[in-house]
Amino acid sequence: ECLLLREQKLGRDHPTTLLLMNNLALLLDAQEKFDEAESLYRHCLGLQEKKLGREHTDTLSTMNNFAMLLKKQGKTKVAEPLYRECFHLSVQILGKGHQKTLASMNNLALLLDDQGKHDEAKSLLRECLSLQEQKLGRGHPDALSSIGNLALLLKNQGMYDEAEQLYRECLLLREQKLGRDHPTTLLLMNNLALLLDAQEKFDEAESLYRHCLGLQEKKLGREHTDTLSTMNNFAMLLKKQGKTKVAEPLYRECFHLSVQILGKGHQKTLASMNNLALLLDDQGKHDEAKSLLRECLSLQEQKLGRGHPDALSSIGNLALLLKNQGMYDEAEQLYRECLLLRE
Repeated sequence: ECLLLREQKLGRDHPTTLLLMNNLALLLDAQEKFDEAESLYRHCLGLQEKKLGREHTDTLSTMNNFAMLLKKQGKTKVAEPLYRECFHLSVQILGKGHQKTLASMNNLALLLDDQGKHDEAKSLLRECLSLQEQKLGRGHPDALSSIGNLALLLKNQGMYDEAEQLYRECLLLREQKLGRDHPTTLLLMNNLALLLDAQEKFDEAESLYRHCLGLQEKKLGREHTDTLSTMNNFAMLLKKQGKTKVAEPLYRECFHLSVQILGKGHQKTLASMNNLALLLDDQGKHDEAKSLLRECLSLQEQKLGRGHPDALSSIGNLALLLKNQGMYDEAEQLYRECLLLRE
């Protein structure tokens, strides 16, 4: 309604109208209406470039948001040049130490890490953190976000000792500034537990998950998405330790709550469905597992496309399940398709 009134009074290409258009696209993105959001971002960006120029800060903001949407959809090759241009233009216009430039640097680094360009990503994140420390101080929320991102990158590269040191420092600073039960602190606690899990420090990880989950349930509620994320990670740890009977009710609750809260087609719900299916397969409940995986893949195709990384993971998981059941022909067909799409 507001966009329509702005267009009528100011015109479709007025800067205020275009800002509102960008905000609507952000909302559609949050609702996972990706096609509509992408179309609106393209339209908005085209009008901003024509009216304001490629170098205007409003244009850069839309470019960044559009790149984030593309990344979320797994379209990293399309997103990368947008992220790079946004970063380089921000450096030219705002300066390398500006907060918006540093946010753009951080976003580019995370994309590069997702693409496996770990060295460039790590270099950018270290530089970003260094500039944030100089400009804002190490305890500033932006610097703490970069510490967390760098820790995650190092974890993914197997550099566990430095990652753990950074996570613990960041968690301590978050607790001091925000409190132990603040949602941001609890997210970091969950990430540290994930790292301890990866290091096979299972007892400490399990203890931290239980503590984090208890605080989240009390502070946010059992139905909050952050709580569901911790519940899912905790269930994965239990499964890894062979505690499948303890893990199964957690997986089932996580999946059913995700369906109620987010909807069956939401990416997080589909990830939860996939995890439950893999657990059931490990328990020998092959028919239920196969049914869940087929449904998961079908929904991912509709929502994300068959070539999306999440859909490809499901194809691989389904192929493995079919192979284990002796259904070799269909498994081979799926493996070959998955390999072709991965290449």
